[in-house]
Amino acid sequence: MAANRGRCLYFMFVILTLLGLLGIYCDETISYSSIENGYICNSVLWRFIMPATCPVLSRYFPATKLLYQVVIDAGSTGSRVHIFRFRQSITGIKLENSDFKEIEPGLSYYPTKPEKGVYSVSGLLKKALDVVPRNKWKSTPVSLRATAGLRLLPDSLSHNIIEEVRKLLMVTPFKKIDSDFISIMNGDDEGIFAWTTLNFLSGNLVKPSGETLGALDLGGGSAQIVFKPMSKETILSSPETHMNTVKIMGAKHDLYSYSYLGLGLMSARQAVLNFTTLSGNGNISSSPCILPSYKGSWSFSGNDFVVHGNRSFNYENCLHYIEQIVTNVHQPAEIVDRRFFAFSYFHDIAIALGLVGHDNGGLLSLESYLEAAKKVCSMESYKKLNKSPFLCLDAVYITTLLRKGYGFRDSQFLQIARKINNVEVSWALGAALHMLDDAA
Repeated sequence: MAANRGRCLYFMFVILTLLGLLGIYCDETISYSSIENGYICNSVLWRFIMPATCPVLSRYFPATKLLYQVVIDAGSTGSRVHIFRFRQSITGIKLENSDFKEIEPGLSYYPTKPEKGVYSVSGLLKKALDVVPRNKWKSTPVSLRATAGLRLLPDSLSHNIIEEVRKLLMVTPFKKIDSDFISIMNGDDEGIFAWTTLNFLSGNLVKPSGETLGALDLGGGSAQIVFKPMSKETILSSPETHMNTVKIMGAKHDLYSYSYLGLGLMSARQAVLNFTTLSGNGNISSSPCILPSYKGSWSFSGNDFVVHGNRSFNYENCLHYIEQIVTNVHQPAEIVDRRFFAFSYFHDIAIALGLVGHDNGGLLSLESYLEAAKKVCSMESYKKLNKSPFLCLDAVYITTLLRKGYGFRDSQFLQIARKINNVEVSWALGAALHMLDDAA
């Protein structure tokens, strides 16, 4: 028995040494860029030679490992829990399943009553406990990242909300993690995580060509643009704050990434309503972006408005106010030659305009988006469509942000959708992948 154990340990030492050398070879020759080459270099040795050499190796070095990650997205308009199930092997990470639950309103709706925000998060945790097997609770980390909704609040109020949520997460049966993972996320991370999600689901992170998709994310409080520059001119001419180097799944990426706080769709609505507030009536707004017959109320981030339509309702008059919002946006010249994927409110408003389907999305030219915006801002069309009173404003804002803000051409096409392979495109999956990288 002792002799067999000794031989087993000897073979383990030899094979681990070979595996280490082979790993160095793979790392330097293919940089994990090809899943096929990675399989040849690593998986044959891992799956066949090692288990056959000694049963001890099969016991302590399993071919695959099941992992769960729970990510709570505390957004400006609602909170969402994502429960991811991964299969980890020597060839990399595979997403096997994704569960999702959403509640409204967001944490920023409770600036002075953080306990109510905590109560809403507890419902999301119950969903996670139902999905993750009990025997995986202690090994499953839960992170909560708040986005622009809390970034727009005064620091003292947002801090109180996060601290109350932190107390809740620390008493769950899930794995305890660093407090940094229960925090207000900066905009750059939000964009980079979304870009990671997009290109992971598209299979671009393992392609030897290195070709990736650019990401356009439009939330309630902020807007993000992220892409991997192919031109040195982009790198040299861009502000330092717009360039970031990140490591994802073993490979480094130099990314153009910037988050514009205050340029989210709900923030844009609020700005227009502020511009058109009636003199002497601090919270009553009459906007040419709103159909004349409309009277109602609207709230965002603790600000309440009484909204009236305006007789001057049309595209040009609405555009006048929208253009005052979209200023000081950097325009990288390279984007006119790159492929971009737009999601979140870019997708939701395209659905409302009848431009793409709900599930599959579609390839959409900016010109067609613009024509739809002009149409929905005409009196006759709006009455026929019977849509949201804010649809004209939303459509004009999106097309202006893309054209006047980022600098896309009217003839340019964008891929617009909410999901890829039935998984939602958001920053949450990217954050989970980065956590797996950090834990490796």
